[in-house]
Amino acid sequence: MDENRELFHYKIHRMAGHPPMLAVADYGLIGRSFTENDITLKINKELYEDLVGDRNHIASLILAYDIVVLAGENSVSLAKELGLVTEDSVLRVEGVPHVQIYKFKY
Repeated sequence: MDENRELFHYKIHRMAGHPPMLAVADYGLIGRSFTENDITLKINKELYEDLVGDRNHIASLILAYDIVVLAGENSVSLAKELGLVTEDSVLRVEGVPHVQIYKFKY
């Protein structure tokens, strides 16, 4: 098994007056861009790169944050396993999955 399959880049964004947002990308995708038709998915440092976490740590973060952006097969698959994402909510650009999760509290 590829040891990097269990690693993820992540960054927590905090803005005054807004809930914090978690951005997660598969390890090794930082700096890559994918384009299909008129959609471009950029896995840039500014959004995704700050820390590196393993699968268990990232799962706990995904469950804890109300706004989550995920890019990459492993990241999106983890959210599916947690019951937060279904395949029909996933945008794929050149086969690379991307999803945004917003947990609303009533």
